[in-house]
Amino acid sequence: MKNLNNTELLYQTKIAVKNERDKIIIVLRHLKEIEFRRLHLTLGFKSLFEYCHLELKYSRAESYARIASMRLMKEVKTVETQIEKGAITLTQAVDLYTAIKKNEKESGVKLSEVVKTQLVQKIENSSTRESEKILANELKVKAVENSNSFKNIKVDEKTFSDLNKLAKELDITDPVALIKLLIKEKSDELKTEKHDKKSKNESHEPNENSRYIPKQLKRNLLKIANYQCQFVSIDGRRCSERIHLEVDHHIVPFCTGGRTIQSNLKIMCKNHNLKLAIDKLGTNVMMKNRKL
Repeated sequence: MKNLNNTELLYQTKIAVKNERDKIIIVLRHLKEIEFRRLHLTLGFKSLFEYCHLELKYSRAESYARIASMRLMKEVKTVETQIEKGAITLTQAVDLYTAIKKNEKESGVKLSEVVKTQLVQKIENSSTRESEKILANELKVKAVENSNSFKNIKVDEKTFSDLNKLAKELDITDPVALIKLLIKEKSDELKTEKHDKKSKNESHEPNENSRYIPKQLKRNLLKIANYQCQFVSIDGRRCSERIHLEVDHHIVPFCTGGRTIQSNLKIMCKNHNLKLAIDKLGTNVMMKNRKL
């Protein structure tokens, strides 16, 4: 590199930067297709993040950055082009994706693709700090205090009259105390109903020809599985997921005569359960969903 003159050095630097951007886009496109085909699940990884971190050897931050950018590409069509030509950096894409998800969670309203596209346009060719300020201003969410939701409740005259009569019968002068008592009684009633229902379910007699799986059988299966997904890939990797576990007929499907017995049941996480269901239905369903 010391032998390059100034013009050549600057030119080679531009080429290197372009190649770097091209490689990032290629990686994001590959991750997009891997997630669509659910190949990380086939390999025994519980999530795409785990695949990037353990299999591709990215750090946790690098894994999240690439996955967040890839998912933003899926939600906003213009993002891929903007990252490719350098109008938006990977860091800005991650910040935008994170800000959108936070806004949607706090507001309870999903942003449209049009709004997301406008946000992309506003942070184009800006610095990271400038884009952070833009996003902070554009995605302000006002928190609603739940404690105020019961203040200044208005009721009609009939309801007010009924409350007064009830208060006199119970010899209660404080309206707040009356409301507390009614809430407690109703809460106790619901708890009793829930407990009775739970007891009934737990005492449910096992039926091999029923889809219903008794809770005691579920507990036994979870204990045997050591509270971990039992999916194992072809190369022997077992899924490490320990939450969102489900019990299903994975030896012989229930629809084809599989019985509800311990030897015909497996513990699976939701992702692998869905993956196996899609595999059973075939690739036609997958291609149909892609078109939709």
